[in-house]
Amino acid sequence: MAGNRPDTGDVHVNALMTNVSIAYINDNYIADKVFPIVPVSKQSDIIAEFDKAYWFRDEMTERAPGTKAAESGWSVTTTATYFCVSFALRKIIPDEVRANADDVFNLDMEAVKYLTDKAFMRREKEFADTVNASGSWTSTGTINAKWSDFANSDPIDDVMTTKRTIADLIGREPNTIVCGKIVRDRLLRHPDCLDLIKYTQRGILGEDLLA
Repeated sequence: MAGNRPDTGDVHVNALMTNVSIAYINDNYIADKVFPIVPVSKQSDIIAEFDKAYWFRDEMTERAPGTKAAESGWSVTTTATYFCVSFALRKIIPDEVRANADDVFNLDMEAVKYLTDKAFMRREKEFADTVNASGSWTSTGTINAKWSDFANSDPIDDVMTTKRTIADLIGREPNTIVCGKIVRDRLLRHPDCLDLIKYTQRGILGEDLLA
């Protein structure tokens, strides 16, 4: 009936919201957190490696007055190299699309975000493939039980033992541990870990306290 006009459908045309949108962007990339980014000026070069045996050997000796000091030194290995590979991806924005885009779209900014995430994704995959490749790591430690086995596992001792093992090999303790979310969640609920912080002011175990 005309007396009921205009109704809600007559007075509004649906449009894109300007303050809300839905997108999927990964914010949990860890490659640059695990290994620092090293700037280089050349595409390829050699990485000098000071041989460990010379630096870990005790050679300081007593010297009598007027005599020469004992000599020592070290060798440098130059077998390690790097080569930077270029990666690229483009997102074309045709003039017709740009001209016809509603104000809610900032096509240039969205393209930058899109391609930046693609770059991070590729770097993360290269990182994961490299660190998980067979032969990348020397395994010298074992654990008696999975950390999900709360009754029989001892994650604190496992980590401390591994840190000592690494320190024995390279002369310093590691400062980073990488684990998946399933392992992290198990540790956050592990009785041994919870027992360490039960008298803290928070009493709630998070990643900061777990570290």
